[in-house]
Amino acid sequence: PVWDGDKDFILLLKEIRDKLPKEKHISVAMAEFIPSSVVWMVENFHKLENHNSQVNYRNVAQYADQIVVMVYDTGIQWDWPYKWLVKEQTIWVTALLSGKEVFIAVPAYKKTGVSFNPVVENVRNGLKGITDGLNNLRSDEGNFAGVAIYPYWELGDEDWGAYKELWLAK
Repeated sequence: PVWDGDKDFILLLKEIRDKLPKEKHISVAMAEFIPSSVVWMVENFHKLENHNSQVNYRNVAQYADQIVVMVYDTGIQWDWPYKWLVKEQTIWVTALLSGKEVFIAVPAYKKTGVSFNPVVENVRNGLKGITDGLNNLRSDEGNFAGVAIYPYWELGDEDWGAYKELWLAK
């Protein structure tokens, strides 16, 4: 992942944009968005080594046409805070990136890790968070382009069922 303050990444995006024809799109996948106010508050108690604030998202948006927010590998161990995080990501990023195509990415993989719990971070909880975010008055649905599920090859029957129930039925 690329984090706040990575000027080389922004320079790379600028160089790519300058070389590509206007009709070609640049799509960038980024880790979760953390508002600078939250970064400021948390860093009074604990140093955040990795984060993406609105500064980085706006810098990337200068050159990228599509931005995918990867809302997984959060280390969250309970359903409600994960759904809340996905909801807030949906609200904040759609409101922040006017004129850009915003996708919210949720996980389908099943392998448990230090920062990933598939019982919590999954297609069902992710879609519930996205839906709650889009239904919030603070979000900008006009910038929302869709859901990205990663990786598609690990989608199982339960994932497809959640997708059909919570997304296609809406």
